Amino acid sequence: MAPSLHATDTGAWLTWLETADDGTMALRTTFRPIGEDAQWTSPETVTQRSDFFANWADVPRLCQAADGMRYATWLQQSGPGTYAYDIGIARAEPGGPWIHMGTLNDDRVVGEHGFVSMIPEGGGVRAFWLDGRAMTGDGHDGHGAGDMMLRTAHVGDHVYESTALDTRVCECCPTDAAMLATGPAVVVRDRGPEEERDIAIVRHVAHAWTKPAPVNDGQWRINGCPVNGPRIASRGDRVAVVWFSSGGEHPGLRIAWSTDAGAHFGTPHRIDGTRAAGRPALVLLDDGAMVVWLGQDDAGQWLQCAVMHHDGRLGPVETLARVPNGRRAGVPQAAALGEHVLVVWVAPPATEGGQNRLDGALLPVEAFPRASDPS
Repeated sequence: MAPSLHATDTGAWLTWLETADDGTMALRTTFRPIGEDAQWTSPETVTQRSDFFANWADVPRLCQAADGMRYATWLQQSGPGTYAYDIGIARAEPGGPWIHMGTLNDDRVVGEHGFVSMIPEGGGVRAFWLDGRAMTGDGHDGHGAGDMMLRTAHVGDHVYESTALDTRVCECCPTDAAMLATGPAVVVRDRGPEEERDIAIVRHVAHAWTKPAPVNDGQWRINGCPVNGPRIASRGDRVAVVWFSSGGEHPGLRIAWSTDAGAHFGTPHRIDGTRAAGRPALVLLDDGAMVVWLGQDDAGQWLQCAVMHHDGRLGPVETLARVPNGRRAGVPQAAALGEHVLVVWVAPPATEGGQNRLDGALLPVEAFPRASDPS
């Protein structure tokens, strides 16, 4: 299924994977304009192939540039190993066919490449991804050495040369990107020398990329990848980052705010410290942010959301739906859609023995419950 959302000024693109009648897989996309009564467009196929590498957490992406050109990425196998795959990429003019551009990663190493995030930049898009060209063995399950790195490239009429931004990151946590007042930025789960798996941000400032800087200092040490990435959103100099951590004194789902375009972040506020599974989605509002995440209890796994104010006040936690347990729930998606927030998630089968399906909700921003004003 692997849903992904990309918001534009006029609506939102949804992409997902589905199995075709001949057993191959197809990457599909549809658009929903802004408006409470708006309808999804007829789905179109970006690519259909037999060599997809389908992963519940590492999903295809679509981004629309300022000129209306759309760019889509997916994972495609590059060798016999389980974790040998490249990032395929294609583009389409408004109303035009999808044209394959080769691969986003510009190496020919048979290894892992994925967890893409994209944002519009200039006459194209800026792409970020995790790149395993320095790793040996069969990916992170092999017996080789080397580290996963974070790389970036501009994509326009072709894929430009990539740049390494961080040479040691968590191998399988999704990335996320945003355009800040100073330029593009990406957040990633970093990997320290003592296996610290905390969140870092890399920004483009004054024509250069900064070194990875910690968003928090949770000191979460785990000998493995939690497969739980951060999300970032911005409006001018105001930036929010949300993530899951089991480190420090206050484990759980957290959010931190910056008022200087990501140069510094304040003390994180905890959103859910009970049994959150994490995998958050994030949308900025005028008075804070709407956060969507997966929570757990003895009865199962649930899609939950709440408004977090700038001052740390948390509104009532709303349960939107029950979702499949464990990894089958995938990663929820959320996007601003005018006066609403569109949320899309993987839902349980409609009938016993059926397949998981996609479901969604359009949440009114003004009517959604907030925290009470401080007394």
